[in-house]
Amino acid sequence: MELSCWYFNAYKALLTISSFMLVLLFRDTTVQTLTLQPTVHDGVILYEDSPLVRAVKHGHVLIVDEADKAPTNVTCILKTLVESGEMHLADGRRIVSGM
Repeated sequence: MELSCWYFNAYKALLTISSFMLVLLFRDTTVQTLTLQPTVHDGVILYEDSPLVRAVKHGHVLIVDEADKAPTNVTCILKTLVESGEMHLADGRRIVSGM
């Protein structure tokens, strides 16, 4: 199969998935930025669950892009999540995959 055809079919398949989350990883990605997302509400900075945590909690498909560029400790978190289906957060919560 031609590569461009494969990409088109993969993209078409993603469009049929109703609930998915996208996580982009970079060289400066930390475990904290992987699990928490800062937001501003009424001038106050709040930390909410990241797309990764929300995907795990609700059983959504998670698309991880550029995982090869992330630091080892970040990819270890993802590997543990894939192998065991659970993730321990810094605040003491234990998230179990909804699948």
